[in-house]
Amino acid sequence: MKQIRETLRRLMAERKRAVLATIIRVEGSAYRREGSRCLFTENGEIVGMLSGGCVEADVREHAEDVFATGRPKRIVYDFRSDSDDVWGMGAGCNGAITIWLELFDPVGEADAAGRIAADFEARLSADAPFISAMVVDSQAPYPAGYRLTADELAASLPLAEVSIGSAELRKLTFKGVTLTAFVERIAPAPSLYIVGAGPDAMLLGRAAHALDWKVTFIDHRTGEEQRSQLPNGSSWLQVPRGDFSGVPVHDSVYVVLMTHSIGLDIEAARRFLFSPAAYLGILGSRRRAQQIAEVLREEAGSIAADLSVLNKLHAPVGLDIGAQTPEEITLSVMSELLAVRGRRSGGSLRERLPAMERESMPAHR
Repeated sequence: MKQIRETLRRLMAERKRAVLATIIRVEGSAYRREGSRCLFTENGEIVGMLSGGCVEADVREHAEDVFATGRPKRIVYDFRSDSDDVWGMGAGCNGAITIWLELFDPVGEADAAGRIAADFEARLSADAPFISAMVVDSQAPYPAGYRLTADELAASLPLAEVSIGSAELRKLTFKGVTLTAFVERIAPAPSLYIVGAGPDAMLLGRAAHALDWKVTFIDHRTGEEQRSQLPNGSSWLQVPRGDFSGVPVHDSVYVVLMTHSIGLDIEAARRFLFSPAAYLGILGSRRRAQQIAEVLREEAGSIAADLSVLNKLHAPVGLDIGAQTPEEITLSVMSELLAVRGRRSGGSLRERLPAMERESMPAHR
């Protein structure tokens, strides 16, 4: 999403065209799910990915039709064949995907291009859930490709009627017009608070930033020496040493403590464990983690806190993948963050739980 947004900004400034491809329906298994997007520019650039490389070249050919006609196009790839060489691609999935192609033209179709660009800006900057709806089949005055505004959607599709993270085709009736729209409920990008500013913290910050997380480093130092190492777009929050009381927290915040000081970790853990934060991870040895966890457990009992808050404590932080180097530890921590956010166990895909069992797992926001 971030790469596509940056490319759209550039194309808008350069007044150049592109074709945006969106997966709007998946039947069976596929490499990417509904809502995945890819951008094709006129000079041959491809930004984003719709599959593991199975369909992009062919979709590019269809994009040429959209460049030529200016009209959106719907294409379907069905890989549910017994042949391993369906479409001549040797595709690795076993499903059918429907892809929607539409023109981004900041000169000839400035209003439509503006709505496409605004949609991407909103996805990456939103602080609260919202609904995005793109018309794919209707009649005037809402042509295919039209994005319904928030005010237009509010009257026909309340936020509560769309589950978080969903992306699907839905029938809507708006001002007497029946239309089919690709409807998504967009959750805000997750926020990662990294308490500490050592080299390992910077590695984790860069990894999270690459995955479109909002990254904030929290430290008692001014950050003058560290700022040159910060990922672009990340934030620095200076706090008094050991005082984290003023740090704002909401339920889309994930916290990893990397201070390398047990005293600072305990003070930070007090603040974030008994807060709306979705996750609290602590870097360090198992023995050190147990010491901190015992302090928190005693304090939770002394204040009659709901002991279920301890479920969001991950100490030591990370998945057990045999990580040794700083880079491997970064991968371990980031993998656990993704697993918790996606309500997954973090185990091997070949041992993945059936859907009914997975739905019974504790929810993490």
